[in-house]
Amino acid sequence: MTALQPFATFLYDEDQIRSIQFATQQNDEVIKLFVRRDGITNVPWIALTVLLLLLPQILTSISGANDFVGLQGLIDSLSPAEILFSCFLYYLVVMYYAFLRFLEWYFTVLIATNKRILDFDYNPPFFRETTQAQLRDIQDVSHTQSGIFAIIFNYGTVHLQTAGTRQNISLSQVPNPHQVHNILINLLKK
Repeated sequence: MTALQPFATFLYDEDQIRSIQFATQQNDEVIKLFVRRDGITNVPWIALTVLLLLLPQILTSISGANDFVGLQGLIDSLSPAEILFSCFLYYLVVMYYAFLRFLEWYFTVLIATNKRILDFDYNPPFFRETTQAQLRDIQDVSHTQSGIFAIIFNYGTVHLQTAGTRQNISLSQVPNPHQVHNILINLLKK
């Protein structure tokens, strides 16, 4: 049995999925598919975090060469304790931003079982939504890939249309959307 990779974005291997469980899982319910956003979609917020972490050093090196931003006068007017506190607060906010983006990626998942589809949407710090649909209520499965990066890195959006007035389910930036689409269609045929 292979070990579960906690940062995997797409699991349909029966051996790995057996180790995943969720709170409302029934005894006879078997997970067939586990999907979260593609890892490559994290690059923008990771790059922004790195840039924000380096920004104070960049600004102080620019202002040290010539004081065109007026930053040196502000720094000179602060005491060492105020500078330390400001730096600590700045880095804390940047790390908080990165932590929230990671949590959003990690906990926003789509789980398909032999009975139902569950969509867990997490938008930290204060929003969580769970949508579920029984397999018998799903009318249509489709997927879209739009944009050059989605085509190059093979990610897209999977849409599940449910019967009647029930809420539709979609998960964006899913890796291998065509393969996810086929797995879901096969689950609906059973």
